[in-house]
Amino acid sequence: MGVLPSGNPRTFSEVARFFRIINERLSELFSIHGQQLPRGGIKRKSSSFAFSSGEAVFSDSSGSWVDVPKLSLTITTTGNPVFVGLMNFDEQARGYIGASKLGPTAGLAYDADFRASRDGNIAWRGLLSEKPAALNVTDYIYVPAGAVSFLDAPSAGSHTYKMQAKSGTETSALVQGVKMFAYEI
Repeated sequence: MGVLPSGNPRTFSEVARFFRIINERLSELFSIHGQQLPRGGIKRKSSSFAFSSGEAVFSDSSGSWVDVPKLSLTITTTGNPVFVGLMNFDEQARGYIGASKLGPTAGLAYDADFRASRDGNIAWRGLLSEKPAALNVTDYIYVPAGAVSFLDAPSAGSHTYKMQAKSGTETSALVQGVKMFAYEI
């Protein structure tokens, strides 16, 4: 069994090595959507890997679900599980998703809701929320891009993953310096 590299993987070969090691470890630990992963890893015909194009820089306070520009990708799979996540756009970027309070709303929680869909169906959803105590304070909550990831179990074929955001009351949903990736395990 391989040893996980320290730091963030930056090149395709580092990311691929990282996921090969994760695959080895996960295959012995659990199942995905009730499908037990075989010991010794998943035997696959090929490996698919995809990145979104460009750097996502986004801010929205509409209160409606909105596609995050540049956070979508299409991957062709053989039917094995897919690991999907966010990562820094490059080694200089401080990639994050977040929420910022827009107005003087002490005691009112502010939040931003994020979700990822596969072919229009929700595959992951997460909420960032904070309740500030002070009035007239600009508050923010951030999560590093690498903290957002999930496993999905699509059928064989071509699939499109897309990230969306929805701001709460008096809140702006934020995405900065981020790209999306998907890797068939």
